[in-house]
Amino acid sequence: TQKSIAEVHYQLDTTSTSARAEQEFYDQIGPELLSAEVTFLKALTASPHRPALEALLGMQAFALWDCTLTTFEPAIADDQRTESSLRNQYNERMTAIRIELDGETHTLSTIRGQFGHADRSARHKAMTAMDTAMQKEAPALDGLFDDLVKCRHQMATRLGYTQFTTLGYRK
Repeated sequence: TQKSIAEVHYQLDTTSTSARAEQEFYDQIGPELLSAEVTFLKALTASPHRPALEALLGMQAFALWDCTLTTFEPAIADDQRTESSLRNQYNERMTAIRIELDGETHTLSTIRGQFGHADRSARHKAMTAMDTAMQKEAPALDGLFDDLVKCRHQMATRLGYTQFTTLGYRK
């Protein structure tokens, strides 16, 4: 629950130093928490009492847990931390984008409100302003995205997958 609350606080304000610190704390301990969860799930899913537990909890819960067991090994803990850091950097850059339009400053979220304007030229102006702002950030965003793709591919191959897509679906 605390991790989820920290995530929401950070997403609401990526410039808040306290929200960022809390998010980074959970990003750092996340792999250890997941490792403990996986250890528990391995014991639970291999239990001789599984049929009775499935009858009580339902087969879907066990199907999900069996799937979860294929998405983590301690060998990818550092990769997960790197992934979290890259994702946070990407989100911070995206939320920091400011778009000037008709004397007002917009974020990516607020500029989208202009895309439904009744006047076609106003919609075009808003889209052009957003495109201009995004072009300025494109090199940095592209670099972060490229690093994120490489990191995720590395996690997948360390877990025995040929690509991240399968791991991503399993997660």
